[in-house]
Amino acid sequence: MIYHVIDAEGPIYEDVLVRRIERHHGFQRAGNQIEAIIVDLPEYRRGKAKEPVGIFYWPNRTAKDEFTPARYLDR
Repeated sequence: MIYHVIDAEGPIYEDVLVRRIERHHGFQRAGNQIEAIIVDLPEYRRGKAKEPVGIFYWPNRTAKDEFTPARYLDR
């Protein structure tokens, strides 16, 4: 389920991912253990990027490097 959400909606903000999973399972709020599992699991099979506003998970079908802003490109 976690991978499906990331692949369908990614890049997706970590907090949004947690809310999507908890709502699908009928939880009002994810507990600390559930949230830890949700945010740790994708690290092994999906891209993860820490941005100034938070952590984003990237879909399997894309590479984060494809979306690198122009200011980071070498000239």
